[in-house]
Amino acid sequence: MAKPKPVSLLIIDDNENFLKTISAYLVEHHAREIHVLGTARSGREGINLAKKLHPQVVLLDLKMPDMHGFDVIPLLRKVLPEVKIITTTLLAPEIFEQSGEIYRQANAKAGADAFIPKHNLTTDLIPTILELVHSTIGPA
Repeated sequence: MAKPKPVSLLIIDDNENFLKTISAYLVEHHAREIHVLGTARSGREGINLAKKLHPQVVLLDLKMPDMHGFDVIPLLRKVLPEVKIITTTLLAPEIFEQSGEIYRQANAKAGADAFIPKHNLTTDLIPTILELVHSTIGPA
């Protein structure tokens, strides 16, 4: 039986430390499941890179200085209609506990497939990616 190919991922986030940390984490712990194609530090750069690399999944920060993630989502969908988009943002756990459902609903309305706050990425990202890629369910 052939091993499944790793899922290709593009990460878009303006925080250089986050990009390095999450990329290193994925390479070190999940290289069999995930292949990080590249990283981008802005929405515009991310859209251009997505056009070039054709990732299966994009991990997209919502709060960036050049373009809000909600503005990036429809542009990504225009160039890569089948891409799975997971949005993320930095939220204190207690804020997420109080308003997590509001974030999920806003992300679904914007066309994202899933939302994971940054404090949950190490536990929720891989299962979410694998579920999105291996299911036929549309946006959340």
